[in-house]
Amino acid sequence: WTHNTTLSFRQKGTHGNMGSVVDTQESGARRPVQAIDFGAWLRANTLNAQLVVVKCDIEGSEYHVLPSLLESGALCAVNYLLVEWHLDEVVGTAQRCRAQTLRNTFEDTLR
Repeated sequence: WTHNTTLSFRQKGTHGNMGSVVDTQESGARRPVQAIDFGAWLRANTLNAQLVVVKCDIEGSEYHVLPSLLESGALCAVNYLLVEWHLDEVVGTAQRCRAQTLRNTFEDTLR
């Protein structure tokens, strides 16, 4: 996540085996989960790494986490970034437009 905190995680899927912290219109059981500042963790744990691969399949949270990694400089530690974009998790026309712009910017810049 973008900072150390507790988030409300919404379970979804047939067996509750998927979920998201992003607010959507979907219903589902919610439970609190501890979240960490991924940028701080990345910087602290990759200082001497020769190869850092990050795979983001975080159900809509990529629209929060990736800008945070970029702003903090933590993205500089990453050699390969693989992102599964979840635009369907973003609610609202303005938010979807911003999310699509972010996705396009990352895809165009980081190729």
